[in-house]
Amino acid sequence: FGPQHPAAHGVLCCLLYFIGEYILLLDINIGFLHRGVEKLSEFKTVEQILPYFDRLDYVSVVCNEHLLSLAFENLLRCCLALRVSFIRMLIVEFTRCFNGLLIISATTMDLGCMSPMLWAFEERDKICVFYDLCCGCRMHLAFMVLLGLLDDFVFGFIDFLFCCLSSCLFLIDIYDMLLINDRNFYLRLRGLSILDLFDLMYLSCSGSMSRSLGMVWDCRLYSSYELYFLLQYDYCFCYTGDSFDRFYIRLFDMRMSLLIVKQLFFGIFFTFGFL
Repeated sequence: FGPQHPAAHGVLCCLLYFIGEYILLLDINIGFLHRGVEKLSEFKTVEQILPYFDRLDYVSVVCNEHLLSLAFENLLRCCLALRVSFIRMLIVEFTRCFNGLLIISATTMDLGCMSPMLWAFEERDKICVFYDLCCGCRMHLAFMVLLGLLDDFVFGFIDFLFCCLSSCLFLIDIYDMLLINDRNFYLRLRGLSILDLFDLMYLSCSGSMSRSLGMVWDCRLYSSYELYFLLQYDYCFCYTGDSFDRFYIRLFDMRMSLLIVKQLFFGIFFTFGFL
């Protein structure tokens, strides 16, 4: 499977061993698409390598920018303004929702349901418009810079953000009603691609995959980077470790991300005035 397969787009090669229609063994070879970011970073400044971090993950581009900026700021032991941290967190949480909409829509499409994928991509397009209004790019933002942001929000921008927020919440409610409570959807995903504690300990499972195995861990809660310790939100974990648990956790994470965005709106509004 790959690296020439259209679904793999050159990222990895999977060696599959079958018995009939069942996969007996899966051998994954990672590294067919290597951009040489580590080598480029050796002779460039920290500010110059920031756009390279956008290309490490095409879905969560802002999170990688945030990672490099936080690492640099922690080395300097510097403290940012409240408004800068609030805007950073707002963009990161919208990006988490942007990421979750892709995986959920792809899962439903693989199960033969076409309409939820189109609904999700309509919401993703609204978030892309939000990115475009921020910095002029729809995917690779380079909006977070060292010790700050590229620019502030434009005046009156909060109306469009509230529109994105309400429509995304409405779509998640539709997913809950149509998919989570659907018997066929449950039977198709329950018991599929089960992980165990060995995978959690030795194969570097993280995020929703680790929480589907019962690990109570959220880096926003326990690491408390930026200003997450000021916000009220929750996390979800399951015990089965199959595809249905991971789907449910991703839906819950998207809802929590939008709840955080709601709180950040009031934080931006009350710290330094109007948007």
